[in-house]
Amino acid sequence: MRRGANCLTRKNVHHTHEHLGAAIARLHAALSTYPGVITSWTMDLTTRVFDDAIPVIRAHLPDEKRGRFDRILEETEHEMRTALASLLHSG
Repeated sequence: MRRGANCLTRKNVHHTHEHLGAAIARLHAALSTYPGVITSWTMDLTTRVFDDAIPVIRAHLPDEKRGRFDRILEETEHEMRTALASLLHSG
């Protein structure tokens, strides 16, 4: 990576995102070749999404959009919960 005049700033956010993506890809590649066990944290995404994030989203939506959001959520909540739970138990 070049340094100096080409530093990562708000003015060149596309450049910043490219470098962040490349760094994440290198990290994933390195982790995938590690022969040992990597102890890491886990997060219950179902709780984070449904108990934390959705109430905040609802609180910031105007009434007409909140109703639409609730209808969409009602149609998709079961599938979302299933998908999020499977992430917790995969790997």
